[in-house]
Amino acid sequence: MNHKQATSELEKNARRIESTINELNFLLSHRAESYYFANHPNSTPDMKADHAESIEWHDERAADILKNWGQLHEEKIALEEKLEEIS
Repeated sequence: MNHKQATSELEKNARRIESTINELNFLLSHRAESYYFANHPNSTPDMKADHAESIEWHDERAADILKNWGQLHEEKIALEEKLEEIS
């Protein structure tokens, strides 16, 4: 891998990390909304159950996203080290 390829891979990784963070932010905002309605006094029992299920799904998806972010971060470190070796 040459300097140009390593730089390109690092840029792709940065875009993937940014996308992952944006997805997590979007997910957390929807989770907060579900939490609000799951605990709202005017929500029906069915609504509360639906939103509680949504919260569970959001938590599972957030765990997957964080795992993916961790892998991307490890890739970033490896690419940065490779770039230093090349330079």
